[in-house]
Amino acid sequence: MGIDLRTFLIEQGYTNVTMLPTGEVACLYKFMFTTGLIVGVTKFGYRIRFCFEQAQDAAEALKSWDGNGYPPGNWIKAKGTDDFGNLIDELNPNLEQVII
Repeated sequence: MGIDLRTFLIEQGYTNVTMLPTGEVACLYKFMFTTGLIVGVTKFGYRIRFCFEQAQDAAEALKSWDGNGYPPGNWIKAKGTDDFGNLIDELNPNLEQVII
């Protein structure tokens, strides 16, 4: 990851900019209601994001994750593409479904 990309991402509001063992850049970004663990980040976009309710949970997941499969923890939603370019729009299967 070039110094220019890290600087650019920080200027855009991304935090915890990290190079995963897979070679992809990942970071955190605060959305209106969630914190996204953003993966495959470039100056032009990203490959996939995992939305967490709590920023601390997203930070812990990023810190402990090797970039393979899905990150650990209680992410709520995954949106983007997988490693093969297939579209992903999934709820975390490990979360209990809430019946209203």
